[in-house]
Amino acid sequence: MAIDLDADDELTALHLEFEWLLTQEVNTILTQLHSIILECCRRFPVHIPGLESLVKTEKFQLNSTTHLDQIKICATLSADNICYADINLRLHKHSNPNQRTIVQNDCQWKLHQIQDASNHLMSALYLLSSPPLRFDRKESKFDFKSAQEVIEMINNIMSCLQRGRNSLIVPKKRTIEELQSSRNMHSLQPPLPNDLAVSFYIQSHKLVCAVYHMLKDHSSGQLKFDIFQAETSVPWLSEALVLFTVGLQFCQQLKDKVSVMASDFFYPNTGGVESHIYQLSQCLIQLGHKVIIISHAYDDRTGVRYMTNGLKVYYLPVWVVYNQCTLPTLFTTFPLVRYILIRERIDIVHGHSAFSALAHEVMFHAKTLHLKTVFTDHSLFGFADSSAIITNKLLQILLAICNRVICVSHTGKENTALRAGVDPNRISVIPNAVDTDIFMPSTDKHTTHPNTRVDLLAGVIPIICHKYSDIRFLIGGDGPKRIVIEEVVERHQLQDRVTLLGAIKHDDVRDVLVQGDVFLNASLTEAFCMAIVEAAACGLQVVSTRVGGIPEVLPKEMIWLTEPSVRGLLDGLERALADRSAGNVISPFEAHKRVKSYYQWEDIAKRTQKVYDSVIKDPVDHLGHRLHKFWQCGPVFGAVFIVLAVVEHFLSVLFARLVPIDSIDIAPELTIKNFTSHSMDSSNNVCHSMPDNSSQNGHNLEGGDGLIVNKRLSKD
Repeated sequence: MAIDLDADDELTALHLEFEWLLTQEVNTILTQLHSIILECCRRFPVHIPGLESLVKTEKFQLNSTTHLDQIKICATLSADNICYADINLRLHKHSNPNQRTIVQNDCQWKLHQIQDASNHLMSALYLLSSPPLRFDRKESKFDFKSAQEVIEMINNIMSCLQRGRNSLIVPKKRTIEELQSSRNMHSLQPPLPNDLAVSFYIQSHKLVCAVYHMLKDHSSGQLKFDIFQAETSVPWLSEALVLFTVGLQFCQQLKDKVSVMASDFFYPNTGGVESHIYQLSQCLIQLGHKVIIISHAYDDRTGVRYMTNGLKVYYLPVWVVYNQCTLPTLFTTFPLVRYILIRERIDIVHGHSAFSALAHEVMFHAKTLHLKTVFTDHSLFGFADSSAIITNKLLQILLAICNRVICVSHTGKENTALRAGVDPNRISVIPNAVDTDIFMPSTDKHTTHPNTRVDLLAGVIPIICHKYSDIRFLIGGDGPKRIVIEEVVERHQLQDRVTLLGAIKHDDVRDVLVQGDVFLNASLTEAFCMAIVEAAACGLQVVSTRVGGIPEVLPKEMIWLTEPSVRGLLDGLERALADRSAGNVISPFEAHKRVKSYYQWEDIAKRTQKVYDSVIKDPVDHLGHRLHKFWQCGPVFGAVFIVLAVVEHFLSVLFARLVPIDSIDIAPELTIKNFTSHSMDSSNNVCHSMPDNSSQNGHNLEGGDGLIVNKRLSKD
């Protein structure tokens, strides 16, 4: 009888807690969300009684992103209108090189993106002010009866906020004919010639003006066009995008799902994995997740730093021993990592790259704290040499307790399943992506052939240069193999045919790529080659060795695959040149369009989010379950990790007494209160490009390691 009473008391307590959640906690968060949306509305041309508007008229000088003297624009922006603009053009290929036109105040240029964002904001505000659900106007709160009602309303609000944010970030695509016939083009005085078109649009926090000059290619007779751009940062747009993001985060918190990231390799270092983590973090933030990153310290970059869209980065003071890899210590990092995971209320830890010691350590600590883990493998490994055997065995043990594994190609999935003994059903294939807004083709023609890999290249350069007098090589990147290329150049006296650029800053990669016609990739192993995707997005022909996951990256009409030998590369390059001479190649802008449809970070984030959703449903791995999995990995390595797991378990119990969870301050979330209490820096960047890093070695051709950690906010 006593047991039945205890069960009834527990059910009653749960019922009362659920009722409190629906009537009190949900309404508290919705009130904060309402304040955020109102604060965002103040920056848009909407009229709300009693709300002070921050809309004002501002003058901006748009700076050219190409040549400094080609386009100069002074514009006056008032809400969603450009009420005045003075446009000066200097186009060397035009019959009349100097052009000037003006947007008059009596015929203003309408920015429909801002108006669309305003409409979506008002729709979200309407859902909070006059919802179709029950609403107690006396107490100004919702009367929810079920969790389904809350989720349905939050989904509708998130849909409005996401559409509003996307309307600012992603401008609508329009044809040249649509631009020329638009009402905005007719507002220009004097009118521009028929072979010119102008477009003002918003892209993230920037006001951009694009000028299109249509030309006829005399060799093919096809119409092409040159693009010239000028842009400027608009501070209030930056603030509005942050508020959109904060609003989405509040919505996601109500659905009890928040994400966090950590990495052994991150900014200021630049490379494939670093860029992957940064881009994925930004897209998850757009989806309403909260994201943090854990990395090791870089020189004086220590402690906690904030990046675009409130992305928090913990730079830990751990010892870096080789190639940005930290010294594996396990127990020494446990107190600090435990503090961070508890302080940020982490739910999922996501590691990147088998080389990252910090990634594996944090994943190991996460399992001790009963958290879920995901691992992304970016590389391919062998099976024969001693280093590969040891690495594969360690990876097998660590992935034995990992909830899910992500590989960037199907070849990588097969490799990971074989060498680490992972069940293929636990492995998902999610490729990398490319920012196609940055990697755009150029309309100018060149004869340079850029290359970012040096294996086998030393044997190809002298033969090609001897056979083709009009071919030049432009080689970017740095590393121990550079001296081999320098010796070949010196021996064959090819200084005027081969240019070694050295390390390339991340922001300059596109400008180097568009100088070429053919991209030659001579990798000997590759799980997923981001370099060839970036080259294809810039409209280059891609010639690459047929190794690893490369055949999966691009369709056969966009890549010339060869055997990994000097003879194979020569044959592939000559086939590509022959097809180019015969016109049997895809146009640069068509190639760019295809790459954009194949690889988008937004799609990668949504696919990763599905992996996280499945991981959350997994049961918690307790100590006995983990010890059993370790023992199945072999009597030697398994026994070692059993000891490590038991020791860390006792350390966890000890720290739970010395530093109890309730004594650790919970990290404050970004709310409307602390957002408006500090002035926004007008230089804040809300686009997705990686920050420039002039102090580092620049573009890293080898990639790096990393770790992602995912977190959800638990209910208070």
